[in-house]
Amino acid sequence: MEHEESVRLITRRGEANYKVKITEAIRNDTVFVPYHFGHEQSINLLTIAALDPMSRMPEFKVCAVQLKKSGNEEEGAINEKEAVLRT
Repeated sequence: MEHEESVRLITRRGEANYKVKITEAIRNDTVFVPYHFGHEQSINLLTIAALDPMSRMPEFKVCAVQLKKSGNEEEGAINEKEAVLRT
């Protein structure tokens, strides 16, 4: 993966395109996507929707992911949001 490259982030619950931002500010086994984006870019669509039964607060957004380089640059251009990686 290269900085600014378009990738497809895939989970059991769905998939979405993101632009990669490479950083050393996070652990090297971590993919981070801000959760404030809406619509088809919403990372909430790709993670667990469970709520705490008492407080109704969402659980931490943690799940296994697969990253693939976007094969189509137009497909990657749909989403200008960033996934932050450390490699």
